[in-house]
Amino acid sequence: GQAIPMQGFLPDATRLRTDLRQMAGSKTTTWVDVSARGDGVCFWLCDPAAVCGVAPKGHRWPLVISAAFSQSLKPETWRKIRWRFFRLHIQYLAAFDRPRDYDYFQITAGPMTLAARYRGRAPSPSLETRVFSPHRGVE
Repeated sequence: GQAIPMQGFLPDATRLRTDLRQMAGSKTTTWVDVSARGDGVCFWLCDPAAVCGVAPKGHRWPLVISAAFSQSLKPETWRKIRWRFFRLHIQYLAAFDRPRDYDYFQITAGPMTLAARYRGRAPSPSLETRVFSPHRGVE
């Protein structure tokens, strides 16, 4: 999901921006957005609805967190994959040596719902919410 801003910045992406606005303001759907600084194929810690300029005032979602690859992997594992960019990109779906807040397997097969797992969790400190998109039209 963290390439969403790339599409949301396009002039004709009105349907996508509409969906982003609706999801960001949802009271029934939990939206957690995970990215990692080492993943060159993502907009690291960017709130997609906010940077696209469509987040409703006081929006609740998404909860934007870091996958913290460098902290979730043993130093030797991190050294091995740090500069293997495709490998880093798929790390979100792989097991971590030292699982922390983000763990794909606990999220998809664990006993807690997404809402329960992240209840009370604050976004990562470097969260980016400034509007960057010149195109903000919605349907």
